[in-house]
Amino acid sequence: MRLLFIVLFCLCFVGGYAQTAPIPVEVLGGYRGIFYQHTIARPMGGRFGWMHIANVLRVYDTKVYGNELMNQGYVTYGMSRSFTLLLGAHYTNVTDLRGSVAVQFAQQRGDWFYVLMPRADVMLNGSWELFTLVEYRPSVGARAKLYTRLQTMTNAGPYHHNRGYQYLRVGVDLKGVQFGIGMNLDEYGPSATIQPNAGLFLRKELH
Repeated sequence: MRLLFIVLFCLCFVGGYAQTAPIPVEVLGGYRGIFYQHTIARPMGGRFGWMHIANVLRVYDTKVYGNELMNQGYVTYGMSRSFTLLLGAHYTNVTDLRGSVAVQFAQQRGDWFYVLMPRADVMLNGSWELFTLVEYRPSVGARAKLYTRLQTMTNAGPYHHNRGYQYLRVGVDLKGVQFGIGMNLDEYGPSATIQPNAGLFLRKELH
């Protein structure tokens, strides 16, 4: 685990000088807890790059479910404008550190943005998951846009469902800052027990 963070820090230092994509950073303050997520993607030269994905949930009451941490670090290879191959590591405070391989499809079409990313553990009897994201940002005025997003993930092992979620955001994009109402539906275990967390979100794409 310590080695992974050292590698990611070095990649950040090397890749930080190149022209890069925006970094979406988001915080949701809800009645169950505070949720944070970001995605960082940086080039390393040619078709190669690196990516870091993080989700953190700090719950107010840990008697039923504890706090959560998810980190993914990848070396990436751009196969085309829309398809990217990812190879690296996946960490949660439940599953610990595992090798991970994924393929990402991402495309912008007008006011719509789509991401589809299947992923699998690189291990015997590991888990697999599917991540999807759809954003819609039409203009509603000279300076403002409507901001809507549906983000989903489902993870299962060889025997049962492990973890999943559906995250919904509805708000306004004003001068590059998105804010509004958010709902997180987190699913746990074989029976996919749902723990909701609704509140207000604040999002910014850092450059």
